[in-house]
Amino acid sequence: MPAVVGQLIADRHGLALTAEVAADATGADGAFWRWWASTPALPLLITEGAKKAAALLSAGVPAVALPGIWNGAQRALTVARRC
Repeated sequence: MPAVVGQLIADRHGLALTAEVAADATGADGAFWRWWASTPALPLLITEGAKKAAALLSAGVPAVALPGIWNGAQRALTVARRC
């Protein structure tokens, strides 16, 4: 999680980021998630699809995206046959 998004989340919930999270500009070190795990006041929303998670994150809500499930319907698998 980039530090910019972490700051949005901290601002929305009235919390202060640690220096470790603020220094992790790209989020590659995982500092945000360590901070989140140590802050019980923060929720975590689990969504279907990256667009929904991105919308929540831009609104300052911690979210994780899971791959889509095709609107709850089973997806037909196409099997190619070779003759």
